Amino acid sequence: MSKVIFDGDNVGGGPGSGELFIFDTSTDSLLPVVSLNGASPNYVGQVNSELGSNLSPELLTYDGFVFLQGVDNGFGPKVNGVGQETQDGLFVYDIATKQSVELGKQSEGSNGLTPTDFTVYNDNVYFNGDGNLYEITAGKDIATSSLLSQMTVKEIATAVDPSSMVQYEGSLFMNSGGNFVSYNSTTNTILTRAGGVNPTDMIVAGNDLFFNGVDPNGLGNELFVFNPAASLTKVIPDPAPSNANATDALGNRGLDPLDIVGLPVNSVGDSTAYYSGVKDAFGDRNIYTTTVGPHGGVSTTEAFPERTLGTNPAANNLDPYDLTLIGNDLFFTGDDKAGGRGLFVLDTTNNSYREIVSSSQYNLDYDNTYNPTWGDLNPNTLTAVGSTLYFGAAVGNGSGPAQPNGAGALYEITVSASGAISHPTQVATNGGGPGLGPVSLTHT
Repeated sequence: MSKVIFDGDNVGGGPGSGELFIFDTSTDSLLPVVSLNGASPNYVGQVNSELGSNLSPELLTYDGFVFLQGVDNGFGPKVNGVGQETQDGLFVYDIATKQSVELGKQSEGSNGLTPTDFTVYNDNVYFNGDGNLYEITAGKDIATSSLLSQMTVKEIATAVDPSSMVQYEGSLFMNSGGNFVSYNSTTNTILTRAGGVNPTDMIVAGNDLFFNGVDPNGLGNELFVFNPAASLTKVIPDPAPSNANATDALGNRGLDPLDIVGLPVNSVGDSTAYYSGVKDAFGDRNIYTTTVGPHGGVSTTEAFPERTLGTNPAANNLDPYDLTLIGNDLFFTGDDKAGGRGLFVLDTTNNSYREIVSSSQYNLDYDNTYNPTWGDLNPNTLTAVGSTLYFGAAVGNGSGPAQPNGAGALYEITVSASGAISHPTQVATNGGGPGLGPVSLTHT
């Protein structure tokens, strides 16, 4: 029974104001707001509302648990028994038992563990805690245990500042201080694969590891592909040289691939990735696809070069993010002609595309917080469970983008076996309250 997990609003504080919500997809019901209580009533955990990136690095669900950064109010001078100093702590919530615990509690006066960039490696959860690499274990591994009481936090390496972590070929690859680094838990060794490339948005697609990195020739941020069999890290040639001197909304130059997602390896061994990339000297963005053949051949193309969907007729900036795959369908949010954030779908078998939800119907930027200068650090609003896509949106007025702050609800779209895509259906609201405001969606 899959669950959709998100940061929502229950008290009128606005979208992403700090409550953890769980939606049961088997019953189409919104479970009660989760209260994350620690060892005493003084410890109250809330979801960090600045989650960001398509993988929600401050919120991870794995094997029936939710791992997240939360606010710990249990330190400092107490007024009526309530601590006044706060820390950003590590909380774990057991969905089945509805129990929670704070792990790795820090000493009074510190800033807290401040866990970010959660990922799974060898059946255990790893994360960045205050600049160090940590592992959460439960006996042998988390996958074989369901007891919160068995979970412990272990420091693996200090001052490595790990980010953008992903498991690949038996090792945990990461950005460590701007270097491309791997950690192997069997040998307990850390190996620098390439220095100064500052890898981000790392994902595994087919047989290869793709990431956004700094071009050694000074051409800006480009797409890199790594395969240990080839013993090298190589930059993919930029398909639009005119953007080499452009600066996008994030201040980066080059193709600057973000929100990278990968297709399963095909029958001939190709590794294919889709991503949001800079397309011109104005810094405008479109969807690109790169395919790496089993023998090293590379091709990169703009998915729909006619560029007719953007709000600016001169630049046609689609600004696509939240890339989410369901089978051969690639869903994403983008600027549409109605002036808001709409929902689009791209058929990866032929690169045909269409807008399926206009912002004049359901605006995915329902609280006007989307900021193009944040890029893929905007809280993601899409997640896929099987053949169903869930997203947060507000109903539009039919003539322009919806603007009611905090009025967002949870919607779903289903993809049938024949590929037909349903109309949006509202599945959860805040019961007449100020608006559910779902952001930073993920799922079990």
